[in-house]
Amino acid sequence: MLSRLASRTWFILVSLGLNSSTWAADIQGILLERGTKQPLKDVSVFLLPHQLKTTTNEKGEFYFSEVPEGPMTWVVNSAGYLRFEEKDLVTNQNQSPRELYLEKTSYS
Repeated sequence: MLSRLASRTWFILVSLGLNSSTWAADIQGILLERGTKQPLKDVSVFLLPHQLKTTTNEKGEFYFSEVPEGPMTWVVNSAGYLRFEEKDLVTNQNQSPRELYLEKTSYS
């Protein structure tokens, strides 16, 4: 009886179309200043269209958990730096750490 119930449950899940697009990935990275490669701390990093947000630590590191698979855009705004925006693709495969670079608005 239990085996039959498990088989039916599996069939229902497959029939509903639960596939790899529903899977999630963990993403980590580091935010650095372009040119100097100094880590940028306490900066908000956003993932769109998922409306996810995190803040870099003292080493410029950031982490997102369970990001849905598919296309997304990194967005970073920080005073004194140009807005950073870059498209990316999240897969359920092993995610290599991301390196994001912000460029200063002025070098005076």
